[in-house]
Amino acid sequence: MIEGIEQDTLEDPPLLFREYVGAPLELKRIMDSQFKLVKTWARLKAKGGWYSWRDQLLGGVMPTLQKNAEGLRKVTPLPRRQPTHMPRHKRRDFISALLFVFPRA
Repeated sequence: MIEGIEQDTLEDPPLLFREYVGAPLELKRIMDSQFKLVKTWARLKAKGGWYSWRDQLLGGVMPTLQKNAEGLRKVTPLPRRQPTHMPRHKRRDFISALLFVFPRA
């Protein structure tokens, strides 16, 4: 099927292809620029559709997540973070232990 379409296109190329091939260099540059703009427009339009879908999806989920987070905050307040500074010799021992457990390939 694809080969048939390819053969038809080679035998009788679309008008745009014929105009491009027969165009002077300056016109080809203008056409190339326009093709790039159309390609960019199509890509951004597709991206916009994806973001719209994502926004719609999150629109239904976010209120539930916010409600659950608020409920958790009421039940258990967030603990204060303690500094996690580890002395150099303990870091070295910790890294050695990790490398022993998970050896490099």
